[in-house]
Amino acid sequence: MRPYYTWASQNIHAGSKGMRNRLGLCETKEDVLLVGQSNSGMTDPAHATAISLCQVTSTLLVLKPTLDHIILMKIMVDYENEVGETFLKVGRENS
Repeated sequence: MRPYYTWASQNIHAGSKGMRNRLGLCETKEDVLLVGQSNSGMTDPAHATAISLCQVTSTLLVLKPTLDHIILMKIMVDYENEVGETFLKVGRENS
């Protein structure tokens, strides 16, 4: 997940890539200047967040494995996949 974190924060932390690549402008076809907030480019960070939360929660549930915890982990994986698909669908509709 480290490359995704680095990519998402390249505009905050100074570097040469931050001037060239803008996460908030990933769907634009024109060369424009980003001023202010943008909802563009949220698909990958949102899905990565869902994956991380699922991994952390599953790790904690495995400490006391029960049938309920195993079922809950399966449900979380399904939700994680649904989050990724939903953000991808919304991102495609907005581009």
